[in-house]
Amino acid sequence: MKKLLILGFLIGTGYLMACKKETVCTLEFKSIGLRVLGDTLTDWYTLRSATGDTIRLNFANDHPNGIYPILDDTYQARLAGSEEAFTFVGEIRDSFVIREDYLIGSNACHVQKFSGKEQVPL
Repeated sequence: MKKLLILGFLIGTGYLMACKKETVCTLEFKSIGLRVLGDTLTDWYTLRSATGDTIRLNFANDHPNGIYPILDDTYQARLAGSEEAFTFVGEIRDSFVIREDYLIGSNACHVQKFSGKEQVPL
């Protein structure tokens, strides 16, 4: 009887360990932003280092509290399971005033910032 219980326990444990955990994503839309202190940018965009692409987010005209978007969940699928270098560029009247580097990737659900500043003073 004891051997039967141990065998049942081992089979049950093996079954549970073989099951894949499912990823459950929230419906929250995540964005990575940079707070700019001291002045308002007249133009801003993000450069994707790997491709040279210039990224201008759709809601780029809305920057409450001086927070400018770097990247958002619209890029999640393109970055899934990887990390890439991006550069946020900010301008005031055609003069470059910000150039900040970021390492950004994503998990199965959302974009994630791995390195880069939260805010910069002008």
